[in-house]
Amino acid sequence: MGVITGPPIKLRLASISGSWSDGVGSEWTVWAARGSNVVLECALATTIPATDWFNVTWLRNNVSVLDRRHLLTQAGHLNITKMIHRRSGTSDEGEYRCLVTTRMGVITGPPVKLRLASLSKNFILSPCNVTVVTGEALRLSCQIDSQPNASLTWTHEQQRLPQDDRYTTPYSGVLHITHVQRSDSGIYRCLAINTVAGKERRSSAITVTVLDRGEEDSYKPPTFLFPNKSSSSSSKLLKVIQGEHAIIECLATGLPLPTISWQRKLNASEGDVWEDIKNGTKGMLVIGQGTLVVSSVQTSSAGRYICTAKSVNSATQREATISQEIELDVLVSPEIIDPPKYLDTLLAKTARLNCSVTGHPTPRIIWYKNGQSVNIKGRAIITPSNQFIFTNSITSDAGMYQCLVINEAGYASSWAPMVINSSENKPDPPQNLHYVVLSSTSVLLTWDAVYPSNDKIKAYSIHYFESESNGVGLQAVSQNTSHLLENLKTNTKYIVFVRAYSNFASDQSESLVFNTAEDVPLVEPSVRLIPISPTVLRVTWGKLSPEQARGTIIGYKIHWRKLNHHYYHVIEVSADVHEFEITDLHPGKKYEVQVLAGTKVGYPTKNDLSWIRQKMPSRNQKNIPLPPIVSLKVINETSEDDSKKLAIKIDWKLPPENTAEVEGYTLKYRRQDRQWVGPITLLPTQTSFTITGLEADWYEVQVKGYSADGDGGATEQVVHTFPPSPNTTLPPNTTWNIYQLEADPRSQTSIHLSWKLAEGQEGPAYYTVKYHQVSHSESVANTMFECSETPETVITDLKPFSTYEFSVRAHESEKVYGPFSPPVQAITMGKVPTTPKDFSYEPTDASTIRLKWAMPQDTSGSIQKYEILFSLDKNKPLSAWEVQKVEKEATSDTVGGLVSNTEYWFSIRGCTAFECGEPTEPLAATIPAILHPDPSISAYNLCKYNCIQ
Repeated sequence: MGVITGPPIKLRLASISGSWSDGVGSEWTVWAARGSNVVLECALATTIPATDWFNVTWLRNNVSVLDRRHLLTQAGHLNITKMIHRRSGTSDEGEYRCLVTTRMGVITGPPVKLRLASLSKNFILSPCNVTVVTGEALRLSCQIDSQPNASLTWTHEQQRLPQDDRYTTPYSGVLHITHVQRSDSGIYRCLAINTVAGKERRSSAITVTVLDRGEEDSYKPPTFLFPNKSSSSSSKLLKVIQGEHAIIECLATGLPLPTISWQRKLNASEGDVWEDIKNGTKGMLVIGQGTLVVSSVQTSSAGRYICTAKSVNSATQREATISQEIELDVLVSPEIIDPPKYLDTLLAKTARLNCSVTGHPTPRIIWYKNGQSVNIKGRAIITPSNQFIFTNSITSDAGMYQCLVINEAGYASSWAPMVINSSENKPDPPQNLHYVVLSSTSVLLTWDAVYPSNDKIKAYSIHYFESESNGVGLQAVSQNTSHLLENLKTNTKYIVFVRAYSNFASDQSESLVFNTAEDVPLVEPSVRLIPISPTVLRVTWGKLSPEQARGTIIGYKIHWRKLNHHYYHVIEVSADVHEFEITDLHPGKKYEVQVLAGTKVGYPTKNDLSWIRQKMPSRNQKNIPLPPIVSLKVINETSEDDSKKLAIKIDWKLPPENTAEVEGYTLKYRRQDRQWVGPITLLPTQTSFTITGLEADWYEVQVKGYSADGDGGATEQVVHTFPPSPNTTLPPNTTWNIYQLEADPRSQTSIHLSWKLAEGQEGPAYYTVKYHQVSHSESVANTMFECSETPETVITDLKPFSTYEFSVRAHESEKVYGPFSPPVQAITMGKVPTTPKDFSYEPTDASTIRLKWAMPQDTSGSIQKYEILFSLDKNKPLSAWEVQKVEKEATSDTVGGLVSNTEYWFSIRGCTAFECGEPTEPLAATIPAILHPDPSISAYNLCKYNCIQ
C-alpha cells in the first residue's frame, strides 16, 4: 500500500499575523486503509519560513501524539508508519492538528480527520426486477455503505454501458435509459469500487424485461421517476458549494416519452417572475431527457427550479403536464473580511480582537490562543459581530490569537499576537484569598493586604463570574481587604480573583472557586392528576430545572385535602420517586393536590403555591367490594438465612353482606415512617399472604378488594413485629390505628385536632400529639408533645399565619403505645386585614363601573383575596349582599350587568384564607344613562353630580 497524504492548504502569511483558507468542505477528511502508511501534511510548516518557527507538534483529539509509529518529518508533517484500527479500541482514527511555534506564539493548522476506509459487503439500496414498455424511460439506482464514497457504475450483461443520448449517469450509482428498446432487456448489476480500501462489490442481478407496445399502451400520461412524490423534502433541496457544478436530476416516463422543460426563480430576482431555461443558455446544459447541469454555481444561481414534463394524447389532442420544484442552495466558504491585527496594550485595559466573517451558512467561529481553544467566560466575551473582548487584561493574556471559522463549504483562519505591557513598579497581586458563605446569595471575601515598596495601595478590584456560564463577568471595588459579594445566584459555582491598584495595576491573584449555598426551590413541580378509580388518584410530577431547584432535590412532599378544607394530609417520598397514588378518597368529591420539592435546606413554605383540583369519579356502589376483615399474626422467619428475621401472616375475608364480584386484591405495607411497599396484586381466590424478612418495629398493612367498577374500601391494621413469644398474636389493644386525623384552625394561635380509632379497636388510656412548625430554615424546628385523654384537643400558643405538622398515637401506658399516625398540616389564622383605603369608582359604560382601592397598610402578607360587596338596599345584612371575588394583587375591578340611573351601594374588604376583615363604609354609585362626553370629568365629579351623599 502506498503513502497517503492530506491535501495542502492555501496560505497567506505576514511576518507577524497571517491567515489561511480552504474550501474543501466542512470535514477535511483523509481516508486510509488498515496497515497503510499515511502522511498528514502540515501546510503551515511548509509555508512559514524555517527561520520563523521553532518546532512543530501534532495533536490527536487534542492530545499530543509522537511515538515510534507517529514520526515527525523534517518538513513538519506527521508520518503514521502503519494505520491501526483494532476492535479492542486501539485506533489511529481521530482529529489531528499541527501546531507551529513561532517567535510570537503558537499557530494551529486546520483540523484533519483521519478515518479508516471501508466498503460494506451488501448494498443498502438496489432496485427490484422491473418491466417496461418500449419507448418508456427507466431509472436504476444503487447505494452501498462506503468510506469514502465508492465509485458506482452499472453493467448490462457484464458490459459497461456507453454514455450517449439514451444512456446517462447524472450521479454515481444512478442510470437513466430513455426510449427503452428490446435490446435493453437483460441482466443489470451495480459495481462498487473503493480504491482507497482496495475493495469492490457487485450487486445481485436485476432483470429488466422490455415488452412491445400493445393497443392499451397507445398513451400513458407522464409520471416522474425522479423526483417523485415519495421523495423526502430534503431530496428536493440541493446544496452545492460555490464554484462546483450543480446537477439537478429530472426524469419522467410515459407514452409517448414526455418532453422536459425548466424554469427558475432566482433568490436575487424581484417579484414572482419565472425565467425559462433553454439548453445552451450560458452556464446551463441539459443532459439525457432533462437533467439540468448548472456549471460553476455562484450565489446568483441560488433559487427555485421547476422541472415540467409534458406530453400530448394523439387520440384526444389533450396535453398533460406535471411539475416538480427543487430548491438550489449555494454554499459559500467562509471569508474573514476583518481579521485580528497585532495588538500592543497595557495591563488592566480592555483588549479587542476582530474576526468579521462572511459565508453561507453562517460560519461557526472557534478562538484559539497559542493553539489551544479559548474558554469564553468571565473576562472573555464574544460580541454578536464576533469581536473577541478581554476586560481587565492580565499578563498571561499575552500570546498568539487565532480565529477559525467553519461551515459546510470550508474553513478560514487568521491570527495575530497580543502583547501585554506592564510597569516594573506594579504592585504584587493579593494573596491568601478566603471566603465565607453567608447565605444562598451572599459571600464574604477576604485577602491579605498588599504593601508595595515605592507606593501605597489605593484600591482593590474584585472580579467574579459563574464557572459554568458564558455570561459577562462582574466586578466591584473595595478600599480595604474584604468585600461582601451580594445578589449571587443560589447554589452556583463562582470563580473570583482580586487585583491591587497603586498608580499601576497588579496582575490578578490566584483564582478562588466557591459555591453559594443551597436554598428551597423557587417553584413547585408541574403536576398531573389521573383518577384510576373512584377512590384512587394517581399523582405524577416532573423534575425542576437547576435554576428552579436551587440545590440538590432530596425528596418530595405530596399534600392533599378536600376542596376548601383548611388542613391537608402529607406524605414524603424520596427524590427518585415521581409518582404516587392517593388512596381511600371519597367518590364524587373534589380534592386539591400539591407537590413540593425539597433540598437539604427544606421545602418551600409560601402559602401562595398552587393547588391542583380534581373531582373524583362516582362509582357503582352495588359492585364495589366492602372493606375486608383482616387479622395479623407475627411469626418467626422459617428460612435458615433469616433465622433472626420476623414475618407477618395476613388473613382476610370479605364481610357476609358483600355482594360485589371481586376481581382481585391489592396489599401493601410499610414500616413506621417509611415508604409503602407495593401494591402487591393478588388473585380473587387468595385469602392470606405472608410478609417476610422484617425487623422488630411497627408495621402498617393495608388490604382491599377491587372489581370491574373500581377499588373497594381499604382495611388498615398496625402491628409490632416483636411478639412476647413466638407464634403469638399481639393483643388488639396494642395495635391502635389512628385515622381521620383532622386539623381545624380556630384562631391566630390555636388549632383544633380531632381523630378516630380504627373500627373495632378499644379505647386507649390517653393519646400523645406530636407537632412542630414547618419551616425551611436549616435549624431543625423543636418538636413538641401534648397529651389528651379524649380523641380531640386544642393546640395553643402557636405563631400566627404559620404552618404546623401534627401526628397522634395512642397509649395504654407510658411504655405500651401504637405508632404515630400519618401527619397532617394546617395553617394558623393570620392577622385580620384592615380596611382597604381610597375606595372610589368611575363608570365605564351604561351598565358597568370600575371600582378602585388601595391595599391596606398592614396586611402581613396574609391577604388571599378581596371581596366586592354590592346591593340595591343599603340596609340589608351584609351577608345578603352580592359578592364578587377579586385576586389578592388587584387594586381595581369592574362590576357589570348594572342598570343605569339606579342607585347601588358598594363596599370592599380583604380576606385571609380563613376570614375577612372589616369592609369599607358603603359607597353609593349611580351610572348615568348617557355618560358625559368630556374625558376630563373624573370619578369624583361623576359621584358629585349623580350620587346620593
